Amino acid sequence: MRKNLRSVSTVAVSTLGSRFLGLFRDILLYATLGLSATTSAFLLAFTLPNLFRRLFGEGALTTALVPLLASEEEARPGRGAFALLNRILRRAVPLLALLGLAGLLVAGLPLLLDLWPAGRFREAAALSLVLFPYVLPICLAAVLAATLQVLGRFFLPALNPVLLNLAMIAVLLGPATWWTDTPRQQAFLLSGAVLAGGLLQLALPALQLRSLGWRPRLDPSPDPAVDEVRRLFLPALSGAAILQLNILVSRALAFGIGEDAVALLYLAARLVELPLGLFAIATATVLFPQLARHAGSGEETEFREAFRQGSALVAAVTVPAFLGLALLGDPVLRVLFAWGLFDAADAARAAPVLAFFAAGLPFFAQATLLSRALQARRDARGPMRVAGWTLLINLALSLALMIPFGATGLAAANSLAAVAQTLLLHGRLHRHQPGGGSWWPVDLWKVGAGSLAVGALLLLVPEPGAAASRVDLLLHLSWVVPAGVVLGLGLPWILRFRPFLHLPKPAPGSPPADAP
Repeated sequence: MRKNLRSVSTVAVSTLGSRFLGLFRDILLYATLGLSATTSAFLLAFTLPNLFRRLFGEGALTTALVPLLASEEEARPGRGAFALLNRILRRAVPLLALLGLAGLLVAGLPLLLDLWPAGRFREAAALSLVLFPYVLPICLAAVLAATLQVLGRFFLPALNPVLLNLAMIAVLLGPATWWTDTPRQQAFLLSGAVLAGGLLQLALPALQLRSLGWRPRLDPSPDPAVDEVRRLFLPALSGAAILQLNILVSRALAFGIGEDAVALLYLAARLVELPLGLFAIATATVLFPQLARHAGSGEETEFREAFRQGSALVAAVTVPAFLGLALLGDPVLRVLFAWGLFDAADAARAAPVLAFFAAGLPFFAQATLLSRALQARRDARGPMRVAGWTLLINLALSLALMIPFGATGLAAANSLAAVAQTLLLHGRLHRHQPGGGSWWPVDLWKVGAGSLAVGALLLLVPEPGAAASRVDLLLHLSWVVPAGVVLGLGLPWILRFRPFLHLPKPAPGSPPADAP
């Protein structure tokens, strides 16, 4: 237990550090490039390799690989995981190299033939030539990091995301300021930093594995475990691909409607991801072992009660967080991002996009918990099918709303699609036990009371005006945010909100979030 707690602490601190470094990186990015066409071109070009990183690296491949690496290591300590790793690398390296080459050809050939329209489209294609090779090192780094986790080494895998942020921050603070004259040159230097960060993320796990006895080689010998990885990988890939395509579709549509739309949408998503990652996903991760244990033992009443309390706990955090982001968006954006080329007018343009994107926060969170509940019941197809419907709903709503409302319409489409996803997943979960009692979150009216109090506070307290200094904004936020937290969480606690009285605890012996 002590070892697990130490590993959880390592992962938690590293994740928190990565989140805040990522926020600082984005502040520097917008200060350097502003809400420009170059910013949107860089973010779209960066979306493509990130999509494959989440699919092949941190997503489907790692999910399929970790249990089998653990089994091999248990069967042959000190040798089994390394042998399987080398056989996986023999298959993965050529596949990822071909994928990288295909991406370069898709972006580069039209560029060479002068087929891309001038402006941000051509700029995004040119940046892709630098960014797309990032796919190879970052996907391989995720596989090596998974092997380290199997061997009980958590610090470096948890630290790995920090390395990319540090590389980008270093360039934004240094060469991008000293050696460049145009935003285009700065974007190319930043793309080079991404590639360098990916190589660093690959090198450090490789060196640690080598110190543990791994000798890299591309082993072509057949192995039933490799076939099992392939069998588990393809279904996981399908579900993850739908989710990542949803992100890509939104940003591609945003890229087509205006030069700053991608930058606005990305900024809103990054601020919403902070409470989503720190609270909602953490709650789902803690509850998942309990739900799986109850489902496996046939304890339906306990399963339903654990889910209802977890769902209420997620609502208690995310509903007030949505109100805070929506009603305090302008001062928050001015305090955090109004540096350099990003000014108060840009913050005013970004605030409504943030408000509509934040409206989906409670539903993004509930969908995460519902997906975990279905996975605990070993229902893999349900979340995948719902993700497919969500993609279509988001596409239809985006096409309908983006022309009249621009980036704000795309943010609204994302939030409405999250509502649909939550309802569809809820219906799928209910079908597992029809007529077996309510799945509605417990004591939800108490969450509503706390959230109404937060909304009233934020609406009644006047915001600093457009001419307010950063000090005035900080003073305003320094008391109104804590007051909102106290009201939003304190009032349900006074009303004896049940999940606050019985906080979920990790199942005995359950591993940390990023462990096998």
